[in-house]
Amino acid sequence: YMASNPGIRNPGYNTLRDIGSSEYGLMDKINFIRGIINTFGHVYQQLYDIDMRTDYTKLNVPIYFFLGRYDINAPTVLVEEYEQVLNAPDKGIVWFEYSGHNPWINERDKFVEEAVSCFLGIKTPKQDG
Repeated sequence: YMASNPGIRNPGYNTLRDIGSSEYGLMDKINFIRGIINTFGHVYQQLYDIDMRTDYTKLNVPIYFFLGRYDINAPTVLVEEYEQVLNAPDKGIVWFEYSGHNPWINERDKFVEEAVSCFLGIKTPKQDG
């Protein structure tokens, strides 16, 4: 869906295709697959028992959520609900209107601009991402 959605800019990213690039050696490719297996087998299992909206309502650091409007991998409604109950020194949701799950690829310029603004406090000239 995200790869063919006309609302997403630069939608051609494909992790499995890209890991086949000559820039990655054999061990890189093996470790990539091992990482996926370990993530699904260990990390994701632990996430099922966590509800950020009740378990982590106060953070002592600024937090920003960078969300692609067309992301179907990470339900944005959950982030919106969490942001409402979160107590943090600074917080916010940055929407990427022409992105799916990879706003750093779909809207590269806007992603850099927003990261610099949020994390370094430097406002950059607005660019069309």
